[in-house]
Amino acid sequence: MADKKEVDGCLKWISNQQTLQETSDFGSNKRAIDESLGEQKQRCSLIREYGSQVEKIKDGSKDPLSTVDLQKAYDALLVISERRHDSLQTIAQITSLEDLFSTLSDSFSAKAAELVSALPSDGSTQADSSAFQLNGSAANTSQSCILANRKNWTWLVKLNDCAKIHLQNSADYHQFYYDVREYHRWMPVELNKAEDLLNWATLKRNQQGADATKIIFEIKTALAIVHNWLSKVDAVWERSRHLVPVPLRTKGLDHERPVRVLCDYRTKEINVHEGEELNLLDNGKTLSWKVRNLRGEEFVVPSVILLIPGPDLAATEAALKLRLQFLSSWTSMVKRFGKTIILFLLQVIRVWTPVEESLLRCLSDSDKSDIYRLLDSIESIFSPYWDLYPPYQLLKTRMQKLREILAQKATDEDKLTAESGNLLVIQTNILEELLQKFQGFWQGWERYKMSTESLRHPEYLLSVKDYDDYNFLEVSDWLRKWSTALEFDEVDYADIGHEVVEEVHTLERAKETAETSHLTTSEQEERQTFVITGVIDPRNDTEISLDQAVSEGIINQTDGRFVNPDTGESIPIPVAMNAGKIKVEMTRTKKSAEKRHDIGLITIRTVKESRPYTIKGVIDAKTERQLSVDEATKAGILDQKKGVYRNLNTKEELSLADALDSGLLVVEFESSDVTDSKSRDPETETKSYSIHAVIDMRNKSRVGFAEAVQKGLINPDTGAYCNNVTREQFYIGDAIKKGFVKASVVLDKNTVDIDPGNCITLAESAMENFRHKLIQPLKAVQALKAAAESMQNGR
Repeated sequence: MADKKEVDGCLKWISNQQTLQETSDFGSNKRAIDESLGEQKQRCSLIREYGSQVEKIKDGSKDPLSTVDLQKAYDALLVISERRHDSLQTIAQITSLEDLFSTLSDSFSAKAAELVSALPSDGSTQADSSAFQLNGSAANTSQSCILANRKNWTWLVKLNDCAKIHLQNSADYHQFYYDVREYHRWMPVELNKAEDLLNWATLKRNQQGADATKIIFEIKTALAIVHNWLSKVDAVWERSRHLVPVPLRTKGLDHERPVRVLCDYRTKEINVHEGEELNLLDNGKTLSWKVRNLRGEEFVVPSVILLIPGPDLAATEAALKLRLQFLSSWTSMVKRFGKTIILFLLQVIRVWTPVEESLLRCLSDSDKSDIYRLLDSIESIFSPYWDLYPPYQLLKTRMQKLREILAQKATDEDKLTAESGNLLVIQTNILEELLQKFQGFWQGWERYKMSTESLRHPEYLLSVKDYDDYNFLEVSDWLRKWSTALEFDEVDYADIGHEVVEEVHTLERAKETAETSHLTTSEQEERQTFVITGVIDPRNDTEISLDQAVSEGIINQTDGRFVNPDTGESIPIPVAMNAGKIKVEMTRTKKSAEKRHDIGLITIRTVKESRPYTIKGVIDAKTERQLSVDEATKAGILDQKKGVYRNLNTKEELSLADALDSGLLVVEFESSDVTDSKSRDPETETKSYSIHAVIDMRNKSRVGFAEAVQKGLINPDTGAYCNNVTREQFYIGDAIKKGFVKASVVLDKNTVDIDPGNCITLAESAMENFRHKLIQPLKAVQALKAAAESMQNGR
């Protein structure tokens, strides 16, 4: 068995490898990249081989949570190593061009050396000088030769400058698309972190008693992430506008394209200047392209001096798609940010107690004016967009109530109660700053949305949830995807504050009995055989034999099609059979062997009786302290709407009836009234399950009902399922829900042939005792825990 030390050792090895992957240098030349690529191949191989060690430790570990963390860490390392390897392979292709420069440089040097060695010797030079003296134009000729020689070396330097421009354009082109691909991977991770910072549930979890100051701090962090990515995305968009369509240089054109001249080029018949605009007619040859100037003259020039200008439409589409992805995340954050502020304001603008109302009435006119200004600010910011959001509707109701309280004059009793009424006013300044942050965030999003709309078309915008679903669509396919309507899920406003309201519940005590029955069914396989008796000839609609149809090509056995030899039209043979083109007769043959399956039948009889009651108090299972209904609701222990009690220690949820049975609720029963519709005679419900298979957890297999009873997986006395690995027992309904028992509901037992001798009827007390056994350990565990803490404190 693998212990914690082995798991920790494995995690440490993975962490060290990940650090090595993240800190190792890639290299910036051919040799360095080749070395890094060789090392990375070895690391990838080592990491893949280590997977067997991870599996070995997982199989031997007793802690499933640690094995999950181990697998996640290993999977992350595997992804990082493979991505680094892929990146190095790409870079290796870039640095392979390094040899071209060496070859070109050698060619320059070799040609210069060759030309120097070919110059005339000193003797011939002196003879030429004597001849030059007899001619007065000797000086002019020498000077012309020198200038011509210099001009042509300068021409090669210009061509090299042109090639440098093409090199830079190629580098920018590849770098752009490489950056866009990485941003699509990287940006969602960062923006999800920012959105999580704006999540009300996260703020409550990380900062107990979160106030406006803490929320503002988280907002500033989130805004920094958003603005960082805003600058990155805008930079990508700006780059896309100037990107040169590099692939067009190597692809044949199907229409004319404008080109720009990079340097002057002159011959006896051609004269073009740097910056001149020409039309490219043919780029079929690599070294020279055919062009036409504005005067209609057509000629051929070196391709290296011509530039096909941008924009690159594909790059523009890619940049726009990145903007849309960013906008979708920003839209989500705007919604999340607004919801968080509304939920926070509901904690501030709450249901006031009588003492708090007195304090509010006693505020000075200046303080009341500050509060009125805050309320007006809230409405002006949120009402245009959030009026349909249920928590905001509740907030508006509370703000109206607060206005009514502030409008009331303070009584003498209020003045006696009031001690200090400026606490809310101090918080008002911070709340106004919080609202300003949101307003700025919203306005920034709105401006960005409008700028994105103006790029192409308003309908190009997408809804916040659409990006992942439509990630592989072209931009033109994003039409019809934008929706600015706010979507409100119940989870968004599940925590909008609770008011103290006594709710009347009805205790439904269900006494259950169970019957287990054993039955067997058998099935017999039946073979259907199709015999082709004739084929309709599509040429004359006469019936012919199958052999004739095959020989004449009407039945194509290879492709399985029915063919008209005259027209060549064909349809699949099954379609031809359904259309009556192929005459068939069907025969059935029964096999002698039968397959038998044993099926269990468990019948649950529930007798329900109702007694109305009101919850007066709640016992916190963690502290054993009695809480009020309001305290328990705010703490998340009691949810009267869903009718559940939550154990904050175990995260287990109990029905209110089970919580009452466990002594976790303090209730007051209403007096019984025979005329009360809620207190009626007990009702009996019957539900039967046919058990097809039962999971044997020890052997990881399915077994039949009879074998399950024999192995103790199904208790025939209680109808309960027992996990033979953990020895944990489950009520049959829970076992079916968890997948331990494969069953289906039987509406009519008379339709199933049951052996009366296998039918077992249980007493009501059996199921009742079993349910109490499942509930009672909760109190026992809490009692033991309390005793242990008491002993520890006593020491």
